[in-house]
Amino acid sequence: MKDLSRHSKPLKVIPLGGVGAFGMNMMLFEYGHDIVLVDVGLMFPDPDLLGVDIVIPDFTYLRNPTKQLLGVFLTHGHMDHIGAVPYLLREMNAPIYGTTMTLGFLADRLKAHRQDLFSEIQTDASAEDRLPVIPTVQLVPIQPGVPITLGPFSIEAIPVTHSIVESVAYAITTPVGCLIHTGDFKIDPTPVRGAGFDPTRFIEHGRLGVLALFSDSTNSERAGHCASERSVGETFGRLFSEIEGRIFVATFASNLHRIDQIAQSAAQCGRKLFMTGKGLTDAIRIGREAGYSAIPTEQALPLHALSHTSDREVVVMTTGSQGEPTSALSKMAIGDHKEIHLKEGDTVILSARVIPGNEADVTKMINHLLRRGVRVVQEKEVHASGHAHRDEQKQMIEWVNPRYFIPVHGDYRQLLAHAEVAAQTGLSSDRIRVIENGDTLLLTPDACQSGKPVPAERILIDGRDRLEVSTLSDRRYLSSEGILVVTVDIYKVKLCAGPFFVSRGFVQDDPDLPLWKALRTVIERLFETMESELGQDAAPPPSEEIEKQIRGALKKWISKKLRRYPLILPNVRRVDRP
Repeated sequence: MKDLSRHSKPLKVIPLGGVGAFGMNMMLFEYGHDIVLVDVGLMFPDPDLLGVDIVIPDFTYLRNPTKQLLGVFLTHGHMDHIGAVPYLLREMNAPIYGTTMTLGFLADRLKAHRQDLFSEIQTDASAEDRLPVIPTVQLVPIQPGVPITLGPFSIEAIPVTHSIVESVAYAITTPVGCLIHTGDFKIDPTPVRGAGFDPTRFIEHGRLGVLALFSDSTNSERAGHCASERSVGETFGRLFSEIEGRIFVATFASNLHRIDQIAQSAAQCGRKLFMTGKGLTDAIRIGREAGYSAIPTEQALPLHALSHTSDREVVVMTTGSQGEPTSALSKMAIGDHKEIHLKEGDTVILSARVIPGNEADVTKMINHLLRRGVRVVQEKEVHASGHAHRDEQKQMIEWVNPRYFIPVHGDYRQLLAHAEVAAQTGLSSDRIRVIENGDTLLLTPDACQSGKPVPAERILIDGRDRLEVSTLSDRRYLSSEGILVVTVDIYKVKLCAGPFFVSRGFVQDDPDLPLWKALRTVIERLFETMESELGQDAAPPPSEEIEKQIRGALKKWISKKLRRYPLILPNVRRVDRP
């Protein structure tokens, strides 16, 4: 192992999210005390995170007053890459760089947080890129191939193909060498529209020399090459011609390539287009403003015209491919949509992969659809992944030919599988580094070593603020055991009124339940004992002590008789006279 001490300043690389777990992507690059970030994403919670809305990265390392955040570079507009930016901006300010489309998605996100961030968000109609002008925050559009210099860093965006338009990788030139961060990518030779994938810049950087490659690992367990997005449009054309009844297509709202192909196939097959779902209409609006939506405004008809359109002419685009309970498609599935009612003979096409963790919600929704006589299509031909398969990952490594390879964006299993791909290209094991969130890499021109780990916890957000882990533990306990509130009125230690019980999640809150009579007896005997043991002139114990006695007596009886362990909250109210 080489000694880094002879190099004055190693470059630090620290993943604060997205490495070893899906979502919450955030990579930190530090030279001296200067820092740039690539992506600041969120993660949607697992079912066991009760009441948690989102999960964001830990910003503890960035709060060090000796550190200077120079800028944030966004690879694309998916929420797992931009969703936590508003929370970062609450604490520190730095310019945000991204393509016009990516900043458009971010601006919409910032508007939802205006109360926490800004007094007002204005729109500058004369701005070339038509991005909101936000006080104190710089949203800086980037152009691929035009480097941006910030302190010791020079950052160049390189166009890649993904399931959202204007996705980019970044070549980051530093004093110790060039690093390439691919972001999410696939190598699509026939993209629907946009700049497409630019292999020449990766090849050129590889020829000049790349110190480290950080590459997307999402599909590292899938062999071969990812299908082109254009092939999905061909499938839509076939299905729209074959299906006789109404067609409902659910896909990711941000996938404008997919949305355009649905609209084009509908027009080619003589079908009229309808849309439902706020996320879908918002994405189309943003895409239209940036010139990335090919859907004519007049093509999308209002939903009230649906009842006057023959079934053979209907295509409805909708949100809800992941079975989200509040989505338009889930509401249709249970008959709760205000304007659309599914019927036998309808066809629902789920044009999206099921994100890990959403399987149960999707299965539940599909069962509801099938009960209504709806045909559900989930063929692999109606979806193309936005992430590179093993052959594409291998091609990227061969183009770049890095000195060191670091797999990112995936759980640990995907990282290891991607490391295997790198080994197949001829990279030796000492040039492949598998790291996880919070690990630190120290890079010099000829060495890569591990540094001191940094805090990289998952920060839980409920509503607008952080939820402490202790509160989550309380929620889990309450969800499994319930709560029992007992109120008593006392004079010294004499029971004057009560006990009164309120139960939630423990037993039925029925005043005639025999259990309540037994628990009253427990409390009455407890106070009889305390009264007999307290001398006539002795001072009564404090309320806290009496509450402790009540809690202990009830806990002992309930655990012994029922083998249950509810949270017991005594409430002692003192009165002036017996």
